[in-house]
Amino acid sequence: MNGNSEVWAFATGGPEVRSLAALEWRIVSDMAELKVEIPDRGIYTAESDDFFSCLVAIRNQIEPLGVRLCCNGTRRDAYPSRMNIQMGRGLQIQIRRMGSPATREDQVDIFGAADPDTIGTVAEQRQYFERWLDSLK
Repeated sequence: MNGNSEVWAFATGGPEVRSLAALEWRIVSDMAELKVEIPDRGIYTAESDDFFSCLVAIRNQIEPLGVRLCCNGTRRDAYPSRMNIQMGRGLQIQIRRMGSPATREDQVDIFGAADPDTIGTVAEQRQYFERWLDSLK
């Protein structure tokens, strides 16, 4: 479950500045570890039971700085299932569509590239997920 990728990182609140962020993930002593290196912004690390929680922890560090990562795990409409977390450590995430239950076809790589127009903050992502749950009732 070790890997790496590059995704766009951009700064908000002013002239848009983009740079390629390097992501590295691995399992160490049964814990998920994620390291994100953003040029001219620093290196951010997190450790948790799963990679989604690691990504959220890093986003909580960089969002106050106005920095966003463009990966599937930061999409407003993406959220992992319990099975994604328990069986795959959160390396897969599901794209949620209002009124429709998520299926296997909706699973994508959490660290795969995402369109900047689809990403949101941690709070926006959680709110979307809660609205999605309500839409299934």
